[in-house]
Amino acid sequence: MFDNITALSVPGSTIATEFVPGIIDFDADRVREMSGAFRDHGIDIDMASLVYAGDRNHVVDYLGTKGWDVEGVTRTELFERHGIEVPAPEHDDPLGEIIFISGRLAG
Repeated sequence: MFDNITALSVPGSTIATEFVPGIIDFDADRVREMSGAFRDHGIDIDMASLVYAGDRNHVVDYLGTKGWDVEGVTRTELFERHGIEVPAPEHDDPLGEIIFISGRLAG
């Protein structure tokens, strides 16, 4: 998707995504267990199947080379910015410290 997004975007376009540095330690079984909470609300999604666990480029660096002004913010920093209590480690996400990405295409 990111290989084509610049060609499909006009200057001023915005993007939001996430980067998961610890994805190499991805525990699909744990994510499937945690998906039970979604099923309790009528959402039957295999969250583990939505994760690409192969090698990847860091999205901030990659999009930066394509002309995007990009910022990455850790989940902890994002919670703190908005006055939200950071979850205790025992309730942590199995994906680790997710980095939320936002950017705008320069031009």
